[in-house]
Amino acid sequence: MRIKRDNRGYSDKIEVLMIAVIVLVVNVAFFYVGGYFNEKGSVTLFPAPDPLVRYESNMTFEGNQSEGNSTFYNLTLNKTSICYINLSWEDEDHGGMWENEPDRFSLEVTDPINETEREEEENEIGKEGRIEIIFDYQPYSMFPGNWSLNVTLEEAGDSWAVGVPSVGIEDNYCNYTLEINMVDFR
Repeated sequence: MRIKRDNRGYSDKIEVLMIAVIVLVVNVAFFYVGGYFNEKGSVTLFPAPDPLVRYESNMTFEGNQSEGNSTFYNLTLNKTSICYINLSWEDEDHGGMWENEPDRFSLEVTDPINETEREEEENEIGKEGRIEIIFDYQPYSMFPGNWSLNVTLEEAGDSWAVGVPSVGIEDNYCNYTLEINMVDFR
């Protein structure tokens, strides 16, 4: 390779020096962002992060709610990345001579930073009803704090005699299960 001279008589040593500096900067930057030699002697550009451990904690509450009334839960929950709140209930089945109307619940949840979610559902006739509210803070975690949960039986469906709609059984109550599942990754 022949080194050319410019008009002032300087060689291209400056260009060679600049290339060497660039190579040096690239190598330093490579190792700075995480490249290193692994146990087999080859270079790994971005090593896999340490795996996070999944921590779970669960709470379950059971209750019997009267129509038009609410039960409030004020809870202090652990640090969480994802919080699943499930409300489930099973409508009673009075047998083939009765037609049962569905029960309708609402669930309102407020997290420690006052974000509120509210859902209202009714079950299919004679089947389980379910409401699920999920608070997902990933990739972060919600700090431990106070959560407010409000379970309301909006309407308890009555049962009516098949073929005789004026004969019925009044239903004013319904049993429910409230489950809280908190997941955190550390």
